[in-house]
Amino acid sequence: MANAIKTSANEQWESVECLLEKWLKERQQLITRYWRVSNRIGHKKEISLIKRKLHNFGQVMVDYVSAGHFEVYEAIFKEAYEFKDSNCSIVQKFYEKIQHSTETCLSFNDKIDELQLNEDALEQLYSELSQLGESIELRFEYEDKLIDQLHVKHKSLVA
Repeated sequence: MANAIKTSANEQWESVECLLEKWLKERQQLITRYWRVSNRIGHKKEISLIKRKLHNFGQVMVDYVSAGHFEVYEAIFKEAYEFKDSNCSIVQKFYEKIQHSTETCLSFNDKIDELQLNEDALEQLYSELSQLGESIELRFEYEDKLIDQLHVKHKSLVA
């Protein structure tokens, strides 16, 4: 029976590892799209290109955030349960910080959909994009801590 539990935990760990690899590639795509959008804002004559890049960035951002909440975090917590890890209550604070970032990301994405972009709006947009970037950067730090505390530490238990 103990061997079956260990196999289940090992399978869960491997499943989460594959999910994380895919998700962290999506993170890189999000960073790339953010960089492209923020670099384009300074080119005020390219408003139609900025709109398209903002829309693409917003889609990638929402996909990344959604995957985190509806796939990745759930899988990580399930893995912790399989390993009978007591850290779940400790890392809840990381999750709460991530939730704040989620609200910021979704709010910004709503603005993208409603945005009537013109040269006057670019300065405000740049400021909001900068704040969003800071929020996303913090999100990544907390996600990394969550992954470290509830996944990476189990690697030594997988055989």
